[in-house]
Amino acid sequence: MTIDRANIADIYKLTPIQEGMLFHSLSSPESGVYVEQFSQTVPFGVDADLWQQAWNRVIAHHDILRSGFFWEGLEKPVQVVQRQAEIQVREADWSDLAEVERAQRLQALRAADAKQPFDLAKAPLLRLQVIRTGAEQSVLLWTYHHILLDGWSAFIVLDQALQAYMALADGREPALPVSAPYKNYLRWLGQQDRAAAETFWRSYLAGLPRRRRSV
Repeated sequence: MTIDRANIADIYKLTPIQEGMLFHSLSSPESGVYVEQFSQTVPFGVDADLWQQAWNRVIAHHDILRSGFFWEGLEKPVQVVQRQAEIQVREADWSDLAEVERAQRLQALRAADAKQPFDLAKAPLLRLQVIRTGAEQSVLLWTYHHILLDGWSAFIVLDQALQAYMALADGREPALPVSAPYKNYLRWLGQQDRAAAETFWRSYLAGLPRRRRSV
């Protein structure tokens, strides 16, 4: 795995949760573990070029969306933030298909895409598809690796992409909200007292029945 050194903006440690996700993703690359999907039918024809531009604005805005993960030859894995990382939107036109066939194709597409592993060293760890299903109807498919985003963050990012798209469609430059960089969270996490946290959770969970591990 190599990267253009001139394109490196920063290098971070991984959170414990990210380390776990990386381990399981590498252990079963074709299982689809931690590959997340969002699919939505919208009542308008989506301009794939503008959708791509909108997402690239959002990717440029957030360090985590420009991060790749490296581990070979390292004592501990790291996430490398690239200065530039852009995405290409794939486009398809199914508007001439019958509704039943469109539904079957979408189900097959989602299943196949969910099992397609990401190259975790190559940012952005996202895939986007726009499928036209009618004169005024499209399906948006967004696939991403969970190592980047939790559920709350994913919907914030999606909302920003939609807002950026609407701005571009109106001929305006998107005004994305100011947000704290991801490294602030990593710094905060590194300052936590793990011993105190362990004591708290042991006390909080004391008395709960233990689940027996099946053989």
